[in-house]
Amino acid sequence: MLFVVSSAMDLLPDDVLAQVMSLLSLPDLFQLRLACKRFASLAFHPDVWRHRHLKATTADAEALLYRALRLAPRLGSMQVRLPSSSASCRLLFTAPCAARTLWVNIYRGEGAKDAALLIRHQRGLGRLRNVDVLFEKDHRILSAERKPSKAHATLLFRTLASTSGLDSIAVGGLTENYVLSVSTPTPYRLRSTVPASLTRLFFYVNEALEDVFNFLLAAHAATLKEVDFRANSFLFWVPSPSAGQLLATMPNLTSLACPALHWMDALTVCKSLRRIHFFFGNDCWLNFSAARDSAAAAFFRDAHQLQAVHLAHIEGDIAVTLVAALAASGRSCVEWLCIDNGEERLSPQLMQDLLGALPSLPALRRLRVDLTRDPDNARTLLSANPTLHVETGSECLSKFKPV
Repeated sequence: MLFVVSSAMDLLPDDVLAQVMSLLSLPDLFQLRLACKRFASLAFHPDVWRHRHLKATTADAEALLYRALRLAPRLGSMQVRLPSSSASCRLLFTAPCAARTLWVNIYRGEGAKDAALLIRHQRGLGRLRNVDVLFEKDHRILSAERKPSKAHATLLFRTLASTSGLDSIAVGGLTENYVLSVSTPTPYRLRSTVPASLTRLFFYVNEALEDVFNFLLAAHAATLKEVDFRANSFLFWVPSPSAGQLLATMPNLTSLACPALHWMDALTVCKSLRRIHFFFGNDCWLNFSAARDSAAAAFFRDAHQLQAVHLAHIEGDIAVTLVAALAASGRSCVEWLCIDNGEERLSPQLMQDLLGALPSLPALRRLRVDLTRDPDNARTLLSANPTLHVETGSECLSKFKPV
């Protein structure tokens, strides 16, 4: 029987066996390669590893990753937590295993230097297309130990800025309580040596990293399609209009998620935009709030091409003003509108204003309003718009795909 199975297996080409082996768990794969010389050889086949996603977020998973790095010529993605205390972590920076996507969680300051070295190593292997960096907020670790030094943070962000050929970059976890120091000026001289390639950018912006963010926008303006940037508070700092000027001139930008800012009206000239997700909030100066709301209204009055709009954490009166601005021309292409008013109860007057604006949105087919605690207004909205798909909860428009 063993001879028959072996003979049948011998008839199968390597690529078929490699496809089967790609479905095995890592422990099973490691065991299988001990069965015979052919399996031992096939364990190095690229198709066995091409679509594997390995996460080294626990000690056991980290040990498996390091064993895999000794065999795998490539990976679909790799997630690591830095710095690592394992003696085998040197393999991260020396193994010839090329990953397409790299997730790096930094939980101590020195992890920023290791992250930069890992990105450089993967960049040199030639397959890296996506980099996701997350600064963890582990309160069990002293603040001074969590934050990278200025030199290490600068090394990390300059490495990101100078890495060519990427499709996406994501940087998260940086709040007003986790502000990095980065040497300036940001290397704008690199712009001519980094060909535009990014299509997606997620960035947690703060004052120290504004130059880095603007550099990425400028360097990849020709290719960016989706931009999502966040900031927790504007009590002490507000992003400058330079970001808006860069976004406005992007020829392929279709999706933008960001805080509502006082320079949003500059985006009017960006006719490729199809999806907007604005975050509102009260943690800013009063004068800034007024300028922000005025700029948002000016933008919506002229952005007829938008297909999806999400207004998040917005007060009811401002929401109605912006919906009215959106409907003012009667030529709006908005198909999907989400108003997340933080469970605030809309007044009867605001509800009437909202109902009055809806007929001037001829393309609207789906409306989502957070009225879960306001059943009376929910019924009014539903009964007044029988042909419109109305939902009374709050949800991001992440599933909407602009054409």
